[in-house]
Amino acid sequence: MINTAQALRDYRARRALPDLPVAHTDDAGRLMADAQHMITSLDKSLLRLETIDEATGLLNRDGLQRALAADTGTGFAIMSLRLLDASRIGGSYNQDVMHGVMSVLADRLGLVAPNPALLARVADDRFALAVAMDVTGADVWEGATNQAMRIVANIASDILQGDLTIQPTLVAGVALIEATGDVGAGLDDAIAASGEASAADRIVQHSEQARAKAQKRFALEQELRGAIAKDEFVLHFQPVMDTQLGRVSGAEALIRWNHPDRGMIPPGLFILMAEEAGLIDQIGLWVMRDACRQAAAWEGDIRVAINLSARQFLDKDLDAHVAAALSESGLSPDRLELELTETVAMVDHDHSRSTLTKLRDQGLKLAIDDFGTGYASMSSLRKLPFNKLKIDREFVSDVDRLPQSQAICSAMIALGRGLGMEVLAEGTETSAEVDFLRAGGCSLFQGFHFARPVASADLATTIAALDQRNPDYRMAG
Repeated sequence: MINTAQALRDYRARRALPDLPVAHTDDAGRLMADAQHMITSLDKSLLRLETIDEATGLLNRDGLQRALAADTGTGFAIMSLRLLDASRIGGSYNQDVMHGVMSVLADRLGLVAPNPALLARVADDRFALAVAMDVTGADVWEGATNQAMRIVANIASDILQGDLTIQPTLVAGVALIEATGDVGAGLDDAIAASGEASAADRIVQHSEQARAKAQKRFALEQELRGAIAKDEFVLHFQPVMDTQLGRVSGAEALIRWNHPDRGMIPPGLFILMAEEAGLIDQIGLWVMRDACRQAAAWEGDIRVAINLSARQFLDKDLDAHVAAALSESGLSPDRLELELTETVAMVDHDHSRSTLTKLRDQGLKLAIDDFGTGYASMSSLRKLPFNKLKIDREFVSDVDRLPQSQAICSAMIALGRGLGMEVLAEGTETSAEVDFLRAGGCSLFQGFHFARPVASADLATTIAALDQRNPDYRMAG
């Protein structure tokens, strides 16, 4: 009994595995044998929890580092594979879908990875693959990079999750660890490089610059966590021109981060970070409240439009949040327009129909944003209570001279009007684009041709200038 008690204390204090005798058959002997078996089994279970990713069955980061540290005979090429779509999938669907996608990718990775190789899931959106090799060779960087390119290409085909088809976009970072190198630092190098990779630059080799960028990004994320409490966010507004009426009919609220040291940071540099850090709900709620508050002070019937993130739209309390923002500000519901991207709207048709109907019944206007870039079916679109269709700037740009864009925009305008929706062209930058689209039946425009986003204090002056400059559109129409 004394030996058993000491073994339990040693395991609790130092996780030292006991060596108790198991052959004795008396009561004390059975106690020691049971304790030996129990501690051994517990240690195996703990080791699995510590080193294995349950969703994929692969090693986790700690498990990979242990395996790499145990093999001191050679160097390694480390490839960190990142799923670019992870934040969008995580925000649009439940965690089971995300785990399912990563599990499929893990299975594919196991089939195409060189043998032998160590495979791991080192973060929610990242895998790592370690291949033993002589990293002092002249062509080692080229070989490792080509191998990463091949792996990314071979595992990135469509993934079916129930009735959903997901098209994964994968990128990779590559780093080398010498035989006596720091395993943890080498893995960090590969992860940092994968963080700099993008859809346009899929494979990035580690460099000190990549590590420095990753560190800056991490520091910025920590500062982002305190930005709301410190009142560092501001809204700018971009007017929407109604050429049929010859005046501004609305303005879209666009968030900016007024960083105390870095100045004004555009949303493209922090919104994805906010999604990955789980901050997008707080930021979205702040935008809704502040946009309603400011719009309530505008003269006339100008409408304010705000974008809903995927996570906001899936929030069961969204209609209550909207009602609270309207009540606090005193803004009339018909002056608030909520914009939802086509992809998010098509995730769950039943949820979309139910939620959008509740919002419409409050008196709000609803717009489908970035139309043409997602997966909306005509059957689904006609069942959802949208008031406005926004043609994505990808199709508007140079529409006056590109036959393919002309065909697409003409079809979208006809579709929107046929469904009883207003049609707005985003990103209009030239009078030629406006003239072509107006001739085709589009009357709402948003883009630099009319006005850039402006600070709240400058909005009234900008609107007055536009109203004075553009009544000729109404006369020409």
